[in-house]
Amino acid sequence: MHFEDLFKKKYSSNSVNFNKKLNWFFDIKYLNFRKLDKKNVLNQAKQLASEYKRLINQKDNIKRKNKVIIKTKKFNNNLISNKIKNKKKILRSISFLKRNKFDIFFKFFLVQGSLSNNDFIDGWSDFDSFVVIKNDTILNYKKLIKLQKKLQKFYNLVLRYSPFQHHGVIIYTEHDLKNYKSGFLPPEALKENINIFRKEKINFYKIYSKKKLSAEILKQRNNYIKKSLSDGYYDHHVFNNKKMKVPFVENDQTLHQLFCHIGFMLNIPILFLDSIGKSSHKKNSFQKFYKIIKNKKIIFFIKKHEKLRQNWEKITTSKKKINRNLIKFLGTDYMKTCNQVINDVLKKIP
Repeated sequence: MHFEDLFKKKYSSNSVNFNKKLNWFFDIKYLNFRKLDKKNVLNQAKQLASEYKRLINQKDNIKRKNKVIIKTKKFNNNLISNKIKNKKKILRSISFLKRNKFDIFFKFFLVQGSLSNNDFIDGWSDFDSFVVIKNDTILNYKKLIKLQKKLQKFYNLVLRYSPFQHHGVIIYTEHDLKNYKSGFLPPEALKENINIFRKEKINFYKIYSKKKLSAEILKQRNNYIKKSLSDGYYDHHVFNNKKMKVPFVENDQTLHQLFCHIGFMLNIPILFLDSIGKSSHKKNSFQKFYKIIKNKKIIFFIKKHEKLRQNWEKITTSKKKINRNLIKFLGTDYMKTCNQVINDVLKKIP
């Protein structure tokens, strides 16, 4: 199911589906790659506000929770490496957040991933975040719409240094922190972070669950991949209504979509580790994954993606077209191999 389709129903007791709806409402694909319908936005904002009110008023009957505390580091300009060519553009986007007082809407706003651990690669890396939206923001549909407009402007600044940015800020609620589900971004992934607002601690109350939501994410994406093999096109993370052809076609103007898919394949280690109860920071997840998975075919395939990440600007020559070099690097049966690799990874999850 597409996240936007979730608005066809109300999920007052399902915080996972509510979280998906909330993130779609503020997603870059929705705000910056489509024409917004004001009436539709208004209805969605009102639905989110009323739904969240019911969600937070439910009685909490969950007894088994594990408290995890993450320390945050306050932002300063020196935390962004001078080696990054686009440092000025990155600082400009962060300055926008402070100047426009995003702390009115968000309780926490963390920069995480490659920007926080100086692993940022110009032309490849995107703006990764972890933000917690305030209750009074969600409960007021007018505030939701106001925030949506501000984020749209913020994303325009992000796209200047991250042209393949494929997701918006990753949003969680105050309710999510008190009822933190498996499948949400593991707190361990926030070990290295930069707090835009202030230095502070964040408390997560993780719910014990037999459900492996990270494994479900792998299964769901693999269903899209498998479908692409029979349909002849890939229907996930579509930009500007252009769907990537499968197998690849040279000069197909869907490089942005392929970039997003490659990024997902690089998430396999962290999703796998979370599924077996060994959550990790993404940077450290690869070596941990290789030691546990012990499958040469899978290891070679993921390492190939690591190499592509490091050499993205050398292999690609356009911001839109899939070129011959990239097809040669990935292989003509690339999507078929993705399907096989994910199947093999899923078999390793108990």
